[in-house]
Amino acid sequence: MIPFLELVVAHVSILTILAISFERYYAICQPLKAGYTCTKMRALAIIGAIWLLALAVTSPMLFVSQYGWVEYYDGSAVPSCGTSFGRPWRRLYILASMALLFVLPFFVLLLVYACIARQLVRHRALSSAPSAQAQLRARRQVVLMLAAVVVSFFVCLLPYRVFILWIIAAPGPVEAQVSLEVFYSLLYVCRVMLYLNSAINPILYNAISSKFRDAFCRLLGLRRRRLLRQSTTTTHTSTSLTFQSSLKSASSLNNGATVHSVVSVGASGAPVKPV
Repeated sequence: MIPFLELVVAHVSILTILAISFERYYAICQPLKAGYTCTKMRALAIIGAIWLLALAVTSPMLFVSQYGWVEYYDGSAVPSCGTSFGRPWRRLYILASMALLFVLPFFVLLLVYACIARQLVRHRALSSAPSAQAQLRARRQVVLMLAAVVVSFFVCLLPYRVFILWIIAAPGPVEAQVSLEVFYSLLYVCRVMLYLNSAINPILYNAISSKFRDAFCRLLGLRRRRLLRQSTTTTHTSTSLTFQSSLKSASSLNNGATVHSVVSVGASGAPVKPV
């Protein structure tokens, strides 16, 4: 069951990255189509289709994986969930799924991001208005974030895929070619890299995307507190300025009234200049 769940999550991740990358491609390279192509209902349908496709493609792993009890080094029996590649169809399935849901998406993403990069360079050369440059910087930031996610995904999953290929291509049991300690050390490193991909994504989002940082701060309540402090400071400053302005206006009116009374009233009835 564990290998099945691991592959389901990996397949969902790569299909989701493909969907997001194509959405960015339409938004940047074909903005006229993005308005009616990238809708909320279509996004929900794509998410459901991604999970169904990943479950369907990974379902043979339920028959490839074997659960049983093995003898531990101290003689005790421990549960074990292993994957057997003895039969040809099992090896063919692993190779086909790896080619269709790891190697092929890698080259497709390279092509998509090459087209996006070319469009951004062309748009930068043609546009010189400040608003267009700001929009271009925002798009470039999103593309940079997605590219970092794609690179981290393939870097983290590559050791596990290579490890599986090594097991399939080995003429005999891999444990017989290396020591048992080396085998399990490599297996643990590959699994940690597999899980590290999910753990590193929030770090990449916060490091690259300013919008994600703002949303993350709002989620933690930090953004709201900062906005409340800014609002309080602005209100206090505005009140102080209004009060000072009122004092100046009142002072001007009082001075005007005094001048008017001095000018209007004189000892001999003639106008008197104010001192």
